[in-house]
Amino acid sequence: MLIQPIPLPRSPRRLLPFLFLFLFHTVIGNGEDGIEKHENILNVSRVFWITVHEDRKVPENIWPGVTTERYIGLRGSESLVKYLTPRAKQNVLYGRDSGKELPSWNAVALYLNHVEIWKKIKPGEIVAIFEEDAEMQHGTKEILESMDRVRIREGNHSWFYGDSFYLTMDAFWVKDYGCKKPSIDFAEGQWIKDLPCHMWYGTSSYLIGAGAAKELLQNVMPIDMQIDAYVATHAISKGSSNGGTVRFAQTTQRLYKQSLFISEVQKVDAYALYTWRDTLLLFRVLGWDTPLAGY
Repeated sequence: MLIQPIPLPRSPRRLLPFLFLFLFHTVIGNGEDGIEKHENILNVSRVFWITVHEDRKVPENIWPGVTTERYIGLRGSESLVKYLTPRAKQNVLYGRDSGKELPSWNAVALYLNHVEIWKKIKPGEIVAIFEEDAEMQHGTKEILESMDRVRIREGNHSWFYGDSFYLTMDAFWVKDYGCKKPSIDFAEGQWIKDLPCHMWYGTSSYLIGAGAAKELLQNVMPIDMQIDAYVATHAISKGSSNGGTVRFAQTTQRLYKQSLFISEVQKVDAYALYTWRDTLLLFRVLGWDTPLAGY
């Protein structure tokens, strides 16, 4: 008996449902550990790179999987004096007394550049912000991916739940105010830690959610101190560890560091070296992790 072959559908349209299912499971299907890979790492949807140079090349993959947007920032000049408190004006013109105060017009411009980006953040959005001298460190991508797997697994128990958080990825603490706060236990504690009672410096790389941006913008003007000091002071006085709603933390290791080339977003003269402590501070900014005992 001759066996006849089964005829294929004459119309290709009948194959479309099967083709769709095949592509869905192949392209969008489950990734490692059964987790669907349908979101960006840590839910970051936009990445800003602050520079004053229109011709400087935007770094590729400074945040994995998201195209970096160039943000042309202001340059420092005396025209920015209108944004300053009387004390800040005195610091810029005649010198400062501490590291958190404004040392130059470039520092004023940098403050305003960050503020303008905060204003661009849409409700529910998480963005990554980098200054032009930020460099990803070896192993950073793997750490970010590990944190993201935990975030997805933990859902609303994750530290990254919602949009009311600020995570600095390059900062270092310079002063401990000594207040005693109970440690907060969260799933990502291996990689990040709260800083409820520390003054810290560094805004060359951080994540910020819309909720945190909205709260920080409430009292951001007039300018009285450097932008990193403003954020750290807000965390100490109004962060979630101190009765507020926004979570502030830093990564347990610096995932990004400032490169050795001189950035014109805020030039090296902005550090206004005047003691051996400030010299050590500059070493840390450039990536040499010299301890600042007692600072």
